[in-house]
Amino acid sequence: MKKSYLALLVSIIFILATVGSSFAAMGEGTVSAKKGVDLTLFGSNRFIPTYCSNMNDFDSDKEDWVTLDEGGWGAGFFVRNELRLGFSGKGENFGFRVILENDIHYSKNNGDRNTYGTWGNTSTDFGAEFGVERSKFWYDFGPIRLTTGWDVTWADIKTGGLLYGDDHPFIMLSGKVDKVMDWQVNMLIIEDADDLNGKFTGKYRDSDWYAYIGKMNFKVAGLTLSPFACFSDMRKGSQGIGNSQAYYGGFEAYGKIGIFQPSFEAVYVGGTINDAYKNGSADQDDYDISSYAAFASLKIALMPEFQPYIGGFYVAGDDDNTDNDAEGFVGITNITRYTPI
Repeated sequence: MKKSYLALLVSIIFILATVGSSFAAMGEGTVSAKKGVDLTLFGSNRFIPTYCSNMNDFDSDKEDWVTLDEGGWGAGFFVRNELRLGFSGKGENFGFRVILENDIHYSKNNGDRNTYGTWGNTSTDFGAEFGVERSKFWYDFGPIRLTTGWDVTWADIKTGGLLYGDDHPFIMLSGKVDKVMDWQVNMLIIEDADDLNGKFTGKYRDSDWYAYIGKMNFKVAGLTLSPFACFSDMRKGSQGIGNSQAYYGGFEAYGKIGIFQPSFEAVYVGGTINDAYKNGSADQDDYDISSYAAFASLKIALMPEFQPYIGGFYVAGDDDNTDNDAEGFVGITNITRYTPI
């Protein structure tokens, strides 16, 4: 009995000694490493109680649909949890950042391990895996910096975000010319897959999707003027359906002139779509791509508490789905949700 009391006393002392650190606010700190290298640890934890109802056209008489977010499928009430742990390092001419993430809907089946399936801990629900969510490594060669990984990159995040922004794997070259101009050339590896052809002869057809973006930023009197160009090469391999080669050209401008903060973007796209199904039929045909989109906004910094903002888009659509012209504008990945609007 005395041993039991002693064990209980030791446990209480241990809990009281560690409770302060166990419930400390999550932040970041610097860890000493090899001379000339700084390491930083950081983390965050978000829990998002969510309730969904009448998701089917806001009609309460119909059965609710499930909804999908980064944590998985959900309906009614659920709690999404996004846990991130990361570390970054920087030396004289190199740096890196890696973020581990687990994104789930709270449940005992995935709270303390991957997930339990019908046959035990064998299946993996969407978003339940704890792994590398973001990765970025760079090395500075002097006039040119080489960067690679899978982190959020973009072409036009400062304005309308019409063309591209996402965390696809990438290889980027970038540089600066004094303080008046910087540039980047970015290769996006969106899909990389080789599939067998229909005859299963062991040969394969390319089903990759790569994109290439070039961009320059010129600093002029408080404004940034930025022309950009992009080639999107989407191939469908043995499916042979909807191969697309699209060429984008655009321009964005943003900055500050006194109390005024204007921004503007315009993008044009041309190209071809080959062997796509026509108007829901079983017939395949080729299409010519020709479309455009634009964005403009103005923010007035009257005072910190009051800054009027107005902005809007124009995105061209296709008014005839029976012809061979693809006139509806589609970017690679619209990143409007991260833009100032």
